[in-house]
Amino acid sequence: EYPNQMSVAYFGRGSGPIILDDLDCGGHEKSLFDCRHGGVMQHDCYHSEDVGVDCQP
Repeated sequence: EYPNQMSVAYFGRGSGPIILDDLDCGGHEKSLFDCRHGGVMQHDCYHSEDVGVDCQP
């Protein structure tokens, strides 16, 4: 359904703070921050759940 969605930790696990969680994007947003989400710095996840995104113009 989402051809540019990568598997969990596709680019490797991240480090540092988790900024966004529970994103809900429609595909026309200019920024990930434009997607619905649970709040900046609000999360209940770990870096093992990190997701990679391949943005195409």
